[in-house]
Amino acid sequence: MGYEEPFDRNGSMDTPKIEPATGPSVHLVSLGCAKNLVDSEVMLGRLRRHGYRVVAEAAEAEIIIVNTCGFVEDAIDESVETVLSLADCKKHGACRRLIVTGCLPERFKDALVAEMPEVDLFLGTGGFDQIVAAADGDLPGAEKAVFPDPSSHGGPDDHLVRENTGGCTAYLKIAEGCDRKCTYCIIPTLRG
Repeated sequence: MGYEEPFDRNGSMDTPKIEPATGPSVHLVSLGCAKNLVDSEVMLGRLRRHGYRVVAEAAEAEIIIVNTCGFVEDAIDESVETVLSLADCKKHGACRRLIVTGCLPERFKDALVAEMPEVDLFLGTGGFDQIVAAADGDLPGAEKAVFPDPSSHGGPDDHLVRENTGGCTAYLKIAEGCDRKCTYCIIPTLRG
């Protein structure tokens, strides 16, 4: 829908052409590391490419997405507080769908489903490429949580359409997870 290949015939990269958004409004909060920020920008790019309007204020959004961190205790607390704070928009704002993505649901999986009934869908780190279907409410067979293998998501073209939130700079993700299995680190579990 309004998307053209970002490469011209000479192999140079052009900015993808995206039609003006006329669909549902979406607000995304990105917490945690630069990898999460890149994933958030890719999700926003996918949503905008499919007609979603990105809004700055959560109270104006029909769909709110919180891309969370679950690495250390302080990050977990910040993620939970942010989700619960934004859940209030379902009562007093335009929000009709609250989606929590990233490391927090990946780490705590089904426990969050029971603990946070205000969340409509939990999407693990392996599922950010399914954000449009999640926002549409069209994930086949999905109850309240989707956890694809974190090692399976992302391909080289995933980052071609991305909503740059950093102005003149942007992070370049050169690795997703880690193949070392250090006993003190949870990154391979969260990111593959």
